[in-house]
Amino acid sequence: MIVSILLMSMSLEKTSLLNEYLQGYTDKNRYNFCTIALRKYKFEKYPMCPGVEIAPEDLIVNDNNVRSLIKSVIDKEECNVEDFHTVFDALTVDQINYIGY
Repeated sequence: MIVSILLMSMSLEKTSLLNEYLQGYTDKNRYNFCTIALRKYKFEKYPMCPGVEIAPEDLIVNDNNVRSLIKSVIDKEECNVEDFHTVFDALTVDQINYIGY
């Protein structure tokens, strides 16, 4: 029931991406997607060397509410399907594509 409600709130493109991810992802993959979502940034703006400070606006997920949501999933050290739906719903299609499969 909850899954159906979440799918109704998503665009067709996002729903298609979600289904693709869920079919190919294990529990560990879903969790790793969340950890990557918090770390990913617009790399083309920065040199490839350690210690570079990333500006908050260059994070792919830079909305504090969405970051808090993702952090709460990471803090549980697992990402079940329902959590993944919630995270996916909070992201834009562009963010999802930038984070990658």
